[in-house]
Amino acid sequence: MIEAINTSSFGAFGVPNNFFVHPYSATKPTTYVPAFKQTDFQNAPTFCSDRFIRTINVGNKKLNPVLGALESFAIRFAPKLYIDRFMNEKSLKRAVAMNPQIANILATKGLGVKIEVANATGKAQEHFLRTYAETKKLGKQLPKEDYATLMQAALLHDIGKAFIPREILDKPAALTPEERSIVDLHAKIGAEVLKTFNMQPKTIEAVRLHHTGCLDPAKQDNTVAQILSVADVYTALKEERPYKKPFSNEQVKSIMQGDPKLNQEIVSELISFEKL
Repeated sequence: MIEAINTSSFGAFGVPNNFFVHPYSATKPTTYVPAFKQTDFQNAPTFCSDRFIRTINVGNKKLNPVLGALESFAIRFAPKLYIDRFMNEKSLKRAVAMNPQIANILATKGLGVKIEVANATGKAQEHFLRTYAETKKLGKQLPKEDYATLMQAALLHDIGKAFIPREILDKPAALTPEERSIVDLHAKIGAEVLKTFNMQPKTIEAVRLHHTGCLDPAKQDNTVAQILSVADVYTALKEERPYKKPFSNEQVKSIMQGDPKLNQEIVSELISFEKL
């Protein structure tokens, strides 16, 4: 186990010399001690940790290949822990403090900022993992970089729901048009949250677009976002929600084939994979 890393040798990569990673313990999370001011947070590390992986996210191009390897390893072999790194109250509060656009989006519907971490745990987290599993099947033909982006976006695509009122998400009946418009904010909010984690633009864009139609000009050439949408819809239809029971395979097939928002070539692939 790494007890401490003095990253003074990273000076060539733009990392401060007095940056240390202190030992992890089961009772006290790894602590990152950077030489950054509050105003420097856009270029600062991501302050989060877990028992499996510790990543310094600096947003420096020369260091990104190293970080990419760590991120890919966590995404592929510890997806649940990867989700937990970002979907926690500390990380989400930090995102709000860094990016006022999150509060601005909520304000368009007369909402204040209230973090509902429970919206991203339990059954909600199971949805992220199921969506992730589907994207792994559907995205195997993508270039390596896009495939990694797809899996990352799948694990974090609904992070914005942590800011949606729980009483709306758990409503045991059909949503009103106004309530639906509030739920739909989660894609935009999620994209703004991911900006504060220095995610790659392709990941942010896939999360922002995952509920728009495939005829959206921004989505037409974004295969990652199109695959994510198909996987997301499929898993949602197959899951039990407060307002519905899981749909049968025949129902799922009929709904998805009739949905003009979805890329039907990708839908056909999913139907083949899942033998619907």
